[in-house]
Amino acid sequence: MSDKVKALAEKLTRTRKLTQQAREELAKKLFDIDQVSLAITEMAGRGFDTLTVAPGLPLDLRSTEAAKESSQLLTKAGFAVEWHRRQLRADDPETWYMLVTWAKR
Repeated sequence: MSDKVKALAEKLTRTRKLTQQAREELAKKLFDIDQVSLAITEMAGRGFDTLTVAPGLPLDLRSTEAAKESSQLLTKAGFAVEWHRRQLRADDPETWYMLVTWAKR
């Protein structure tokens, strides 16, 4: 392998790691269970029975630790949690958001 290819392969590894770290940091803020719980209370107080938690950027944060943890905790507590894809136009990047519901079924 040439030096340039080796350097690019190392860059690829670092870039993937940096991307995952950035996603994890964003997800910690967005899916923090205390923040989500507060938002649920606020939405319920306004008469809603659902909460949408979505990143401000077109990212898929479903596989982050914070998103998985919040989803699991909410589900165990009896909330319904679903993940939905949002894409306004066919050429737009996909965004995934978490929908939390507490309506009786």
